[in-house]
Amino acid sequence: DLLVVFLLVLELLDRRLPVRLSLLYALHPLVLTSYAGQGHPDVIIALALLAVTMAYRRQKWILMFVVLGLAIQVRIYPILLLPVLINRKNWKHAGWTLLCGFGPLIPFLFRGGVNVLNPLIEMSHGWSFNSLMHTLFRHLVGTDIEATFLCLFVFLVIWGYTIWKLHPARNSRGSMDICTIMIILLGTMFLFSPVVYSWFITVLIPLVILRAFLSVYVLSLTISGTYIVGGYLQLTGNWHFPQHAVFVVWAPFLLMFLFELHRLSVSRQLSCKSTGAGKISIILPVYNEQKHIQRCI
Repeated sequence: DLLVVFLLVLELLDRRLPVRLSLLYALHPLVLTSYAGQGHPDVIIALALLAVTMAYRRQKWILMFVVLGLAIQVRIYPILLLPVLINRKNWKHAGWTLLCGFGPLIPFLFRGGVNVLNPLIEMSHGWSFNSLMHTLFRHLVGTDIEATFLCLFVFLVIWGYTIWKLHPARNSRGSMDICTIMIILLGTMFLFSPVVYSWFITVLIPLVILRAFLSVYVLSLTISGTYIVGGYLQLTGNWHFPQHAVFVVWAPFLLMFLFELHRLSVSRQLSCKSTGAGKISIILPVYNEQKHIQRCI
């Protein structure tokens, strides 16, 4: 957690942003509760995603892919970012992510077979908590399992389209910051995920501070409402989160997120339509400059 603050300060300095913005992470109630208070391992993902962003901007490709692989060891979903991080300069090193992310599972495959995949299999059988889209799809199709697979299908379509449209390799002139693309992909994933605990969102807070996605920061505050399940558990003995509370948590985020995506789309279109060369070379003939021209070249 302290390393996240340290790297965040370094990145803010590098981007010439106020260092005091790091307090939005360091003093965030959800961060303090989730990490210092409850010890959730998602802080490792928060650290890894921030390090991936920094390594990408500095073209430290092997370090970037290794750190992404370490994040996959904590939770598998960071692998969704791999396609957008690969480009012509670094594709030869992408295997480091798979090696570091899934290599440690190899010994367990020989000992327990596919049992290492049991958590994913169990989660795909209809378990749901604090999911806006899953709740809507469940009312539409009738069962949790069908709603889960519908969420997966719709998300994968949006994920593929987003990567195709926003990949930096396809948009050399109007490309977005890699941090922005990561926020869009992960924010959409959490929107369609059947299970979204409050501490899941904390991994986005350092990225949001760098790119000012107000919608995600608002979600990090409204999602604190999920802690009422503790009160229900003590009073009734049941783990329960009211359906109407799901809409209270997610509605502000969804409206603001769609508005921010629209604003980014408009600004990107204006950037792509701007005329003029990206680079201009100018030759200035100077009298008797032959002694200095080699150094100039």
